[in-house]
Amino acid sequence: MSLAGALTVCLSMLVAIFLLTVKSPLRRANRYLAAFFLLTALDLSGWMAALFPTWVQGLMVFRLPLGFLQMPMLCAYAQALYFPERSTAGYWNWGVIAALLSAISLGPRAFSANSDQWEGPAWLTRHLDVAANDVALHVQFYLCAGLLALILARYRKARSNGQRPEGPPSRWLLVIVVVSLTAHTLVLVKSAAWIGGFQEAFPLLNQVVALFAVLVTFAMALTALTQQTLFVSPNTLIPRPRGAGKSPSSALDAEALARLEQFMKIHEPHLDPSLTIRALSRRIGMGQRELSLLINQQLGLHFFDFLNRHRIEKAAQMLADPTADHLSVLEIAHSVGFNSKSSFNAAFSKHRGETPRVHRARARSPLPKDRTPRA
Repeated sequence: MSLAGALTVCLSMLVAIFLLTVKSPLRRANRYLAAFFLLTALDLSGWMAALFPTWVQGLMVFRLPLGFLQMPMLCAYAQALYFPERSTAGYWNWGVIAALLSAISLGPRAFSANSDQWEGPAWLTRHLDVAANDVALHVQFYLCAGLLALILARYRKARSNGQRPEGPPSRWLLVIVVVSLTAHTLVLVKSAAWIGGFQEAFPLLNQVVALFAVLVTFAMALTALTQQTLFVSPNTLIPRPRGAGKSPSSALDAEALARLEQFMKIHEPHLDPSLTIRALSRRIGMGQRELSLLINQQLGLHFFDFLNRHRIEKAAQMLADPTADHLSVLEIAHSVGFNSKSSFNAAFSKHRGETPRVHRARARSPLPKDRTPRA
């Protein structure tokens, strides 16, 4: 167990150091994730308790209060990653308050004899404070897991409505949540087996938890080193030098962009509200990453901004067309691929500098032929 603890602690700290030192527009989100891994390392250091002096072992009771900060930090990471304009204070404030209350309740234990070992059900009668904190920690964990699922659902809905640019893949956070949920459930089963009198299963479950922790932290460290775009920015591109001549690659990019624009004009795939970059890349016979880089480098747009630009151009034509007078603004918004009127109005104002109603009214009120606009 000491070896497993040392491996997991070192790997968790390695990931945290990487997240704290990497330069990225996602620095704010990365700091929360780094805090999550540092707290995880501190929590797993309990497996190395036998290697520490007695006075350090006595302070390890405070690993439990700090555990109340882990999942709130992960929630703050998700919020900062997918909704950076929103505040994260509610999440980590909640964690800090829970940690302080837990530390106050466990404070006297740090200054008492700590030789008392876990002894199954009889242990609970003498350690109700620890048991109550442990139960509260389990409850908090599953509440935070629900909050993370809610953040992911909101992000995916916002993306489908065109209200969010393409960001880090949501499956990355989903993997972290599923892995954390699995690890936490294993710990819960292990504790339940011991309290329930199934002590013979405890050593095996302990080894399973340790092996799982080692594999997961190793996978996270490997991901941090090999998939750095998850922590840097999914759309961070290396700008081309100014004044550089037109290279063969840039000529190919221009040709590919012309082919893409022609495809959008003829087939109008943007009218499908569920269109994804993967689906579009398959339809035009181009790699997903290649298409994303093409739109970013050649147009300076995120994928959903690119779609919205085409949707708004189509909507502007329909709003100016007298034969479409029978269609409401909402009906036009739906026909060009938007799922809500609010997202349509926001995108239209962003791309055209006016609201759809103003655009329609202006198109219906041209200047008289005998008048010219003032300079």
